[in-house]
Amino acid sequence: MKNILLIGVGKLGVRHLQAIQKINIPAKIQVVDNSIDSLQLAKEISDSSEKSSTIKTITFLRNISDVEGEIDVCIIATSANVRLNIMKELLSLTKVNNFLLEKVLFQSLTQLHEAINLLKSKGAKAWVNCPRRMYDFYKDLKVVLDGDEFVSLKVCGSEWGMACNSIHFIDLWAFLSKDAKYNLKCTKLEPVIYESKRPGFMEVYGILTGSSKNSYFELICTHADKVSLEIEIETNNHHVLINEVFSNMRVTDKRNDSFVDEKISIPFQSNLTNIFCENLLSQQEPELVCFSESACLHEAYLESLLQFFKNIDLKFKECPIT
Repeated sequence: MKNILLIGVGKLGVRHLQAIQKINIPAKIQVVDNSIDSLQLAKEISDSSEKSSTIKTITFLRNISDVEGEIDVCIIATSANVRLNIMKELLSLTKVNNFLLEKVLFQSLTQLHEAINLLKSKGAKAWVNCPRRMYDFYKDLKVVLDGDEFVSLKVCGSEWGMACNSIHFIDLWAFLSKDAKYNLKCTKLEPVIYESKRPGFMEVYGILTGSSKNSYFELICTHADKVSLEIEIETNNHHVLINEVFSNMRVTDKRNDSFVDEKISIPFQSNLTNIFCENLLSQQEPELVCFSESACLHEAYLESLLQFFKNIDLKFKECPIT
């Protein structure tokens, strides 16, 4: 029987819980959060949600020290500022074979490099939850674009949470372009730091640009009353326009000027984490980005964004994002 651990049951953590309690592999689930209110709400949602007959027990705990047994998969759905300390504490108490980590991974290069060494020393594998790699329409699009010369990925929208979510689109660029090394410029960001919807964390607006040897990306986030989000992808043979808010995509073949319009489906996290766990626990390759590749993507991002925050205020020693 597999032993799955979920740490953190805020809004996203609860979705992970709904997913993992649907896996079709015999398992017990342990859930940890230091908030009694969060645990109680998570239990209520768990009780009212679909549950596989293969789930033997779901235990709700307040302390990591109460976790029992060797962990097959640990999902850490906390904020970035406490993630490394949680990993350290857990790995000092028990063996963890696999981690699924939320993004942004950490708040500094120091933390990132410490985590790299920690995972290596403990023999643990890890993946990062940038879930667009699991969306069927992005997987299909990758097949369509295979063999093309990738040119650019542009994201344009409003109120999509640039500081905390840009890494998702950088990961999408890496996934489709098969590139990983890039330089990031923050020179077109507004020289202002805004309070995030999450207390204690900050947000930014403006334009982020990144470039590699072969392609580039541009991320734009503006102020507005509501969220908008369009993604434009350019290769030598195709032009793709995706609107994730309105769930549609147009793929144009430049070679014959033909195009295909289609409705796209964006799955909930509560229908994804179970697939990740089932693949991982059945010895299949998970579709999410592995930790080492994501760490490379995070390095340039954290370094550039932290410098931006320091230019605004020298008090910032770590990147106040999650």
